[in-house]
Amino acid sequence: MKIYSLLLLAFTSFNTFSQLLPPVKELAFISGFGHGTARATLPEGVYHPLFFIAHMGNDLGRFIKNPDLKKGIFTTYTELQFNPVAIRNDSLNTGMNYSEFEFGLNSGLKYMYPITPKWFVNISGGTGPFYFSTETRQQYKGFIFNNNFGIGTSYFLTKNLAVTALFRLRHMSNANIFSPNYGINTYNYHFSISYFLF
Repeated sequence: MKIYSLLLLAFTSFNTFSQLLPPVKELAFISGFGHGTARATLPEGVYHPLFFIAHMGNDLGRFIKNPDLKKGIFTTYTELQFNPVAIRNDSLNTGMNYSEFEFGLNSGLKYMYPITPKWFVNISGGTGPFYFSTETRQQYKGFIFNNNFGIGTSYFLTKNLAVTALFRLRHMSNANIFSPNYGINTYNYHFSISYFLF
């Protein structure tokens, strides 16, 4: 009997919480690749992530009052990421061996503005907790924040289905919680396919 009561309480709590969230607007899968910037190259080599990202956007359109901006799509998003990582060191001829990894959550805001009925430009920014496995003298292994800013363009193939090309500038560091904390910066190039719930 106790287990049924706990299940009922968990379901009721989840149902109440889900009703407080804005309605889901976008479901997407994002892939891509990145490379470390020249300014933040690790002593061990250049940081190269491959991206596998599940993206969910919740509608915030009701908060936009400007009639012109209301033409666009305004969302808060949550992303679950698992990204293999290679550390390439040309002097050691290490190649692109994706033996490291990073994973975590990212949350942020995204705005898409229509240039034509099918073509949109977008801007986004977010942050979130991450774990990365790389042993380096420049950055403490383990907990880290994944901070990013992106610009992109989307094209609607149908009323609900869109493809997006996206560039993100990313900075990872741990806010000096652990040392060393010099940070890891990457330029990231993404392609995504999205389904919008209109």
